[in-house]
Amino acid sequence: MGEAGGSADAAHEEDATGLDSSGPPALLVWTLAAFHAAFLVALVVAAVYLAGLANDGLAALQTWIGVLAYLYLWGVTWWTNRRMLDAVGSGLLTGSTGTTDVFVEAMKWGGVAGFLAFLPALAVGIALFVGAGGVEALPFVVVGAAIGSALSVGVGVLVGGVFALVDLLLLRAARAWLPAGPGPGRTEPVDAGPSEP
Repeated sequence: MGEAGGSADAAHEEDATGLDSSGPPALLVWTLAAFHAAFLVALVVAAVYLAGLANDGLAALQTWIGVLAYLYLWGVTWWTNRRMLDAVGSGLLTGSTGTTDVFVEAMKWGGVAGFLAFLPALAVGIALFVGAGGVEALPFVVVGAAIGSALSVGVGVLVGGVFALVDLLLLRAARAWLPAGPGPGRTEPVDAGPSEP
């Protein structure tokens, strides 16, 4: 076992890429959370529209409910993205983290995000069913909660995998677009030209 002081110092050291290893870059966490949350909302709105429910469904949704739902989804997305990035480390930015590791962590935390996103609907459903049916409705509530939770985790795992693929492709494109040279994610030395004798 190492010394406690040594491990605390190592937690704040910068790795070879110049990124602080104590946690993921805040801008990356915020960017992924904003992108994922906005994409999910756009996907749901598009699905509602294509199903022909846009007029009734969106008209019944009050603005404050929509804002609270979006903020909750964004918070869940931010928290789970941060946990995923903590797990894979700064290698996600440099491309040094294995693709399998990124997919495993993204799918795991995607499952958590799916369940957390389902949690408010589950709480409202339980309150409505128990309020309407009393104790007799409890077995149906338990079965429905178990099925809904399993489905939400499964959908979250799939969505997490899809987002991992999209994120990896976008980060790879960003690394290819950035100019070569030293800096975060760039460890190649800069050619200073021929040295004088």
